[in-house]
Amino acid sequence: MSTKYTKGFTLIELVVVLGILVGLGGTLLLQGSGARDRMKVQRAAVQLKAAIIEAQALGNSGRIFTPEGVPYDEKLDYDRGYGIYVEEGDDFITMYGGDGDGTGPNDEVYDVDNTYEVVTFESGVEVDDVSVGGNRVQIFFRRGESGALIFKTNSSVLQSNVTITLALNDASAKVFVNEAGLVYIEE
Repeated sequence: MSTKYTKGFTLIELVVVLGILVGLGGTLLLQGSGARDRMKVQRAAVQLKAAIIEAQALGNSGRIFTPEGVPYDEKLDYDRGYGIYVEEGDDFITMYGGDGDGTGPNDEVYDVDNTYEVVTFESGVEVDDVSVGGNRVQIFFRRGESGALIFKTNSSVLQSNVTITLALNDASAKVFVNEAGLVYIEE
């Protein structure tokens, strides 16, 4: 009695292995897109944090922001500093120099039209939530003061902190800022 051995795989073995590979490939592709979204959101959170820290550094530097077309010596009596403006649904951050016209810490209005830079997030990432009871927030650092002035836009009521949530599909990250100027990212 002779036994024939053939080299190779049976059709059933090939189909089973192919099915396993297709299943694993599909799983990896789905997880890969989620990872890409998480990375985009994380990079946007780092951009937001960097913009806040830049405004803080410029505000603490004592550098005076003078709006274009206004003589330097006409603005010396105003509070000056730097800030960021964030609004829900936007895919960008507005960085501005402020010329506050208020007389006290709770009576200050800053002109967002003094924009000096707009930082745009990667495609699809946007501001999902601003935790100040409104959909817009300004975070301002006045010249000579170490803390942050955080308030809803169109309101002079100061907030003690804000959490800005950035999102893309199911991925999100939160940037927290408090009145002492501490900025950190929560995932």
